[in-house]
Amino acid sequence: MSARKKRKGHSDFIADAVLYVSLILFLFTLIVVWRFRDTSPLMYLIPSVSALTTAVLSFYLKKSEKENIAKIQANYIPNYEYMTDFEREMAIHKTIRGEGEHE
Repeated sequence: MSARKKRKGHSDFIADAVLYVSLILFLFTLIVVWRFRDTSPLMYLIPSVSALTTAVLSFYLKKSEKENIAKIQANYIPNYEYMTDFEREMAIHKTIRGEGEHE
């Protein structure tokens, strides 16, 4: 019996690739700093890698949040399309906290 593997989406692949490249770049810089005993590359590496990683992770987390909210709306909130914006927000928060109606 072979279990089906869930295919990763494009954003998962991009996030993983950026994190791996950032890690490899960081390790390479540490080796160069150790070998030549010069810490000046760290002055440029730390802000650039952290900015890149932060941008990618914030994009990925925001995308995941939107997907999860859409799943909650579709599966757990009855009559979602007839609610006002405030009622929708309250229904989403109640569902997340476990206070929503279960059918």
